[in-house]
Amino acid sequence: MGINRAAKHCVGSHGTNANYYFDGSMSHVHFCDGYQYAASDFGETDSTTGEWKIKTSPSVSYGTNGFFILKDGNSLTDQSPNSNNFSSNGGTLTKTEDSPSNVFATWNKLDWGTTYFTLTNGSTTAQSNASAFTYGVSTLGVNSGKFYWEVEYDAKNGGNRFPQIGITSTQTTNTQYELGHYANDWCWYINNTTSTLRNNNSDTSWGNYYQEGDIIGVALDCTNNKLYFSKNGTWQESGDPSASNNGISITAPSSTPLGFYFPAICYYDSTHRGTFKANFGNGYFGTTAVSSAGTNASGNGIFEYDVPTGYTALSTKGLNL
Repeated sequence: MGINRAAKHCVGSHGTNANYYFDGSMSHVHFCDGYQYAASDFGETDSTTGEWKIKTSPSVSYGTNGFFILKDGNSLTDQSPNSNNFSSNGGTLTKTEDSPSNVFATWNKLDWGTTYFTLTNGSTTAQSNASAFTYGVSTLGVNSGKFYWEVEYDAKNGGNRFPQIGITSTQTTNTQYELGHYANDWCWYINNTTSTLRNNNSDTSWGNYYQEGDIIGVALDCTNNKLYFSKNGTWQESGDPSASNNGISITAPSSTPLGFYFPAICYYDSTHRGTFKANFGNGYFGTTAVSSAGTNASGNGIFEYDVPTGYTALSTKGLNL
């Protein structure tokens, strides 16, 4: 931007070329006209967790042409005394729960297997590669505690249905090894019209058939080493994660190759593609907000369905609860 010039000021794009847009998240954007401040005026270190966090109402001056936008949401209304409001030049600003103080899991574009997916919407939407059916994993893994997340099986690109949603503790380097191939992978797998639980390269009839548009809830209990799946809010096979009843028995994280479990997805088809939209707590599937948020006793994250008692979102805050 040209500071204090009578010209268009742009935040999130190149000022003279509309092709160069910022691809990421922004929070608490300040411009202090005529003043210079230290980073510590806008943020501070949490005395308990050691993480850097925002000062939501910093004691700063904005001068004549300063502004403060994107405070705790997607509002472009200036929160400084100056009323220097901005407007969107195209596209949609999507509010996210993700912030420097609480980073939620996404699909991990740096993981070898996940590189075979096309990631969009802040790496929460993943489309498989038609040339491979290896699995993709999340950025955050766990070895203790109880965590909940949701995945919408969104679409398929021709052929039959072969979605797989689950967890892994094995680093794969083979494009032909699907989720559930290894002894420390578990997934809920739809083989066209058959609903199965897949583990250690073997299928067992399990759960109710799901298809495009269904939301799969995953509850991972690393305290009791149990795994649960729900379909559109209904826990499968009489599972009750709140009461630790009828869960799928999994290996203790300490006895797995990685020592951690990671959320994982796969489309078991090397000819067609499948798409998955994860909600790790941001309250969106892609760019669509949850229709009516469920209850969440931990207060960490926004989900479509009720979060089981004792569970929380997979995020940096959730890892410290």
